Amino acid sequence: MEAAGLGSVGAARGRSRRRALCWGFWAFHLTFCLIFVTWPAFRTRANPLWRYLRVYGAYTGASNAYGFFAPVVPNARRVQVKALCGERSIPVEIPLRGESRNRLTSITSLTSYRQIEQGVVASFGAYALGKYPCASAALVTVEYFAVPSMADYRRGERPRWKLLRIYPLTLASSLKAGGGRRP
Repeated sequence: MEAAGLGSVGAARGRSRRRALCWGFWAFHLTFCLIFVTWPAFRTRANPLWRYLRVYGAYTGASNAYGFFAPVVPNARRVQVKALCGERSIPVEIPLRGESRNRLTSITSLTSYRQIEQGVVASFGAYALGKYPCASAALVTVEYFAVPSMADYRRGERPRWKLLRIYPLTLASSLKAGGGRRP
């Protein structure tokens, strides 16, 4: 019985030691992240700690003040489609689930490339015009998710969807003679 009691004491010490190590790690991590975000002078070559901790800062995102969206990474895009039937504007939902919905999200992200954007938008418009035979036109709205810099975030700006472009699309058969010219 006594041996069993010693075993449980050893197990309790082991759990206590692991818990202390875990709390110690989190205390180090949060302190380190706060220093990185609030004290830019810490991230200089003159600081000897920077030499050893910069890799950790890069992996956690703390060394770039949590600016996870680099300038070369495009913002998330969203496409909304409306079919115009006479005076009515009908939102068009694309009925996809699971992996198909994920693929549609990937296709939508192609609108960040100017040379591909019109083809992707035309596909959405064609879907809307095909789904609603009463539709004489479709409006395809492209929005992007704007993530502010940390400085702007501190000033109160929050991430939000912003309008990028609106594409009006119509059927060639619904254009009147001469009405299809651009101004």
